[in-house]
Amino acid sequence: MAMGQHKYNPTAIAAKNGEIPPKPKHPSKREREAIAYMAFQKAMHDKGLLTPFDMNTLLGVDNIYFD
Repeated sequence: MAMGQHKYNPTAIAAKNGEIPPKPKHPSKREREAIAYMAFQKAMHDKGLLTPFDMNTLLGVDNIYFD
């Protein structure tokens, strides 16, 4: 790598000038777990296998209402 190579990188220059939007952030581990849990719960409910109350009872959750 030559010294000053960053001066000739068009992508870096455009990002520095704000011409390129920043990359979107990936969901955190907890957010991915929550999305997967909600998808699983919805699939089970749609199939009529378990109600939300049954799921919470199995998981040991006292509150049947989730955020």
